[in-house]
Amino acid sequence: MTRFPLAVAILGGCEPPPPTPSDQIVVPYQFNLEFSLEAEPGLDHIARARLYDIAQAYDVLGNAGTIELTGGDAVYADDIALDIETRTTTLGMLRVDYSQGVPAGEADYRFELRRPDDERIEADIPAPDPLEVAPVGDVRWDEPWAELTWTPVVEGANLDIGIRPVTDDCLIVVGDEVGDVVNGLDDIGSYRFDTDVYHSLDHDCTYELVFTRRFVGSAPGTWHVDGQDLPANNVWAIGIHTVKLPFVALQR
Repeated sequence: MTRFPLAVAILGGCEPPPPTPSDQIVVPYQFNLEFSLEAEPGLDHIARARLYDIAQAYDVLGNAGTIELTGGDAVYADDIALDIETRTTTLGMLRVDYSQGVPAGEADYRFELRRPDDERIEADIPAPDPLEVAPVGDVRWDEPWAELTWTPVVEGANLDIGIRPVTDDCLIVVGDEVGDVVNGLDDIGSYRFDTDVYHSLDHDCTYELVFTRRFVGSAPGTWHVDGQDLPANNVWAIGIHTVKLPFVALQR
């Protein structure tokens, strides 16, 4: 597995208010912890942590309560430091997250917020559920739609389906960006995909469909402090699985 040095990415426009330093939070119940695992076939998982200050969750200044790690605080997944810091600004709100690659193949991963004096908050986060998408193959111009199907169905999950052209001069987006087919689809195992607009008059068009399933659930956490093991609330497990599938829209 490749290990990466600390990196910072800042996206967005206007400068938002600064995040809350984690060492200013003394009471762990003030933390709202999001621990996520992102899976894609053939790759390491991405372990990611986002921390929010419950007391600032509706901050009118627009920082949405996001927390930056300071004062010796750090996050880990299976003893791997999540040391890639990413700062994203959207609509004037700042999000800070910490991530790193972790080997795929485990049923669950131990996430920890480690603090000075051997204090830590930990939770076991399950790996994302499998996602198997049936091949689409070639779609004829006189077939107005294709039935997209996948297994297993995960109750409570939702999917985004995007599309990216592989062949030059084909409809939808330019370059490597992904256009939207549908967002926030309840996971029912199928979607009827309107293919009519993807056919060219001049040549066959190869596209890549991008399926991203997301599931969010609460996770039992433990707060280790002063020799005690106490329940930790406000810990969330997020599983994200992405699968990319090619298909060909045949020439009209």
